[in-house]
Amino acid sequence: MWHGLAHGVGLVSVIAAASATLATAWLLTRPSGARARVSTAGGVPSAIAAWGMARCAYLVPVPLTVPDGAHTTLRRLALVTLVAVVFVTSAVALL
Repeated sequence: MWHGLAHGVGLVSVIAAASATLATAWLLTRPSGARARVSTAGGVPSAIAAWGMARCAYLVPVPLTVPDGAHTTLRRLALVTLVAVVFVTSAVALL
């Protein structure tokens, strides 16, 4: 996972997420913190994209057949969707 975050597209997403985080922190120190929502809305998807790019090689196991993979894939998709909804909802609620 570390290699995926430190090289290639994962690194670009990490840099984008870090930049958005720094921009959010800076914008929150300003008198009007309303613009911080925009940078936060860019930072959260960038962090999720960085994780996805780092895990890209491991998202689909190699010895996978269609009948075996359908059930597993749907369970993983439901889990990832649930986690994304929790993170995005909590981020929006805190704003």
